[in-house]
Amino acid sequence: MKTATLYDGTIKVAISDAHHYSVDFTDAKPDGVTTILGLVPKHLLRWVANTNYDAMLNRYVARMESGDPFDDTWFRAALLESKGAYTQNRDTAGDIGSVVHAFAEECIHLAGDPDFDEHVAQLMPEDKRAQAAATAFLTWLAGTKIRPIATERIVFSKRLFYAGTCDLFGQTPDGRYCVVDFKTGSGFYEDQCLQVAAYGEALEEELRGIEIIDSWIIHLDKQTGKMKPYYIEITKELKKDWEAVRIAWRAIKRNQVRHKEIRNAAKGTAHD
Repeated sequence: MKTATLYDGTIKVAISDAHHYSVDFTDAKPDGVTTILGLVPKHLLRWVANTNYDAMLNRYVARMESGDPFDDTWFRAALLESKGAYTQNRDTAGDIGSVVHAFAEECIHLAGDPDFDEHVAQLMPEDKRAQAAATAFLTWLAGTKIRPIATERIVFSKRLFYAGTCDLFGQTPDGRYCVVDFKTGSGFYEDQCLQVAAYGEALEEELRGIEIIDSWIIHLDKQTGKMKPYYIEITKELKKDWEAVRIAWRAIKRNQVRHKEIRNAAKGTAHD
């Protein structure tokens, strides 16, 4: 479990190994930024369908090449295995993302060390896709002029009661505060604009007197090893949109409880 003391030492925020946040002044659990952003479409239905289709196709081709017969037992087993292919891919992608984020954090701390290249060689992941994303990160690190203030920075908003972890909180060469998030997924998604806005707004609330307008999503491609930055200006409108999503999430959670209570109350009730 990782903990952080925020708001001039008055609040402690913790994140468990299961990525659940807690605060020391109440038993209520703040929602995580990425959990809230589950409201925003990410084209996941298409990804799930494509992943399961590819898994079934691969099994079919392998069966054809083996010369073994196709029968009902094989088809049922292949369909069942393919049905859950997306969960395996999702978990694998999550593991790769965690490895690359840890690599990035270490490299940022080592920047300027005379033995940097030697340390990087020791830290380089073994997985080929993680290596590609790590190489893309090193490309970004070599060219960036952002001065790091904190990596893997836990943020928390008392006003809106949410928490998150910002990959990098720093300053631009002209002294402007900024937030940066590294992504190893398949692309740049619409929820990521709201994500950096959430981080920026929580930091502004906690640190009082600072303003965060600049943010970047840095896409680290696991296939090509290339890096692509996306600059996002955290405008007042973007902050309002984030707050609207956060409020909508609360309404949805309340309605889920409401629905469950009504459904349970109706159990055993006679219908006309």
